Amino acid sequence: MPRVNCLGREVAVLEIPDGQRQLFSFLHPSQDALMLLDDGVLLEGEDYTRTPEGIELKIAPLPQQSRQLNADFAVLDEAKGIIALRQGLKDIKELAMSITLAQALRQEDGRYYFPQANLVDNDKNRRLYHNDVLLSETAERPQERVDGVTASFSFASASGIIALDDKSLKEDADYRREGNQISFNSPPARNAKLRQYPDYYVSDLTKGEVLLATNLPQGDMLWTDSYTVYSQPSCGTTLMQCFYALPQHPVPFPHWIAQRFLPFIQKYPLQDERNVLRAILYTSSGTIASLILGSLVGIVLAVLFVLLRPLERALLPWVIASQTVPIIALVPVLLLVLGNFGITIQTSLLPTALIGAYITFFPMVIGTVKGLRSVDPLQLDLMRSYAASPFQVFSKLRFPAAVPFFFTSLKLATAAALVGALVAETESNNRKGLGFQILGQVQSGNVADVWILLLISAFLGVALVALVGLLQRMIAPWERS
Repeated sequence: MPRVNCLGREVAVLEIPDGQRQLFSFLHPSQDALMLLDDGVLLEGEDYTRTPEGIELKIAPLPQQSRQLNADFAVLDEAKGIIALRQGLKDIKELAMSITLAQALRQEDGRYYFPQANLVDNDKNRRLYHNDVLLSETAERPQERVDGVTASFSFASASGIIALDDKSLKEDADYRREGNQISFNSPPARNAKLRQYPDYYVSDLTKGEVLLATNLPQGDMLWTDSYTVYSQPSCGTTLMQCFYALPQHPVPFPHWIAQRFLPFIQKYPLQDERNVLRAILYTSSGTIASLILGSLVGIVLAVLFVLLRPLERALLPWVIASQTVPIIALVPVLLLVLGNFGITIQTSLLPTALIGAYITFFPMVIGTVKGLRSVDPLQLDLMRSYAASPFQVFSKLRFPAAVPFFFTSLKLATAAALVGALVAETESNNRKGLGFQILGQVQSGNVADVWILLLISAFLGVALVALVGLLQRMIAPWERS
């Protein structure tokens, strides 16, 4: 890679610009020198003319840095990378492709440092030169596997810097070398990152520190023409600046959701399993199935607890303990069990029904037991005086008293069953339900679509609870709560 060599130097004018003077001279005037004023280039004929004494400007400059460029180039704006060349080039593209500005690495205590710190660790464009030779940062892997037992390793090169877990090691102190083979006193940890860098190794990215495999002779130059550093974030320099620079609408506006609602519903035809209406029906069927199964289990246990007090004292603590198991941890276990029985969990409604029933049976047990025992003791004594059978007591007295408690528990269980159905569909990757669609939109980052699905799920829960209320009116018309 050719470099621009600075031949000559910049020479300042002898007179100080004062806003009135137009004629300036130099200690060593040159006819082919480039004239500079601050960070701008003056054009001969337009901005100034040459005289035997020096140059004469068209206008009188204010106090500025006027100088004559006898070198090959001058840096006008280091931040933007703008330079001025004394000799013009015919092909500017050739200049951009072939000529770069060399930056020598700073040397301190036998180590070298890049001109700027905070190097990018995976910078593929980084180039480092020793005089005119390009050095390589390619890391060599050992031929042997780092298994925690092996202490000797072989590399392709017979020299280089050894690094273990991104920390450089010292020869004789940390390892011994015989040609391309190195030996440790004790084996490195299993799967440790062991590498050899034949030319150089950047030991500290934050400082831009470089270690060389071989010391440079006196007078040699280590330089770079391309490397990347971490700059300050574009959002600002402080945490609060970056916080306020975040998008201020992570939650979409209501009119965004309204505009997106119909296109989202009509995105897929009704025949496609990704259709939202089909997903609503599928999740609803799973919720209803779990309600039926959970209610049956809850009612049976409640009746047994009322009839047999010892059974209640034995099983009720276990019923309560069953609800302390996190559903998100229970679902994968259930899916593994069902998979062992040959059930295709990605398309089956059984996981949804079982998880929903597991959640719903608990409030059904507690509520139904409370209702069956809410009978007035005087009414029980009256039934016994009439020689009523246990079935008659249940059908004529306990059942009517338990109806309001039963349907209240059923409404609570409906909301819980819907949540269980959504969790089961998400964990089982069941593409037919709302749970999988919510997960897919979250992963895609479609915030408005996520909110549409959440609103649909909420209204679905309201509709199912209203359905339970309608069922209560039909079965127990004397109860209006």
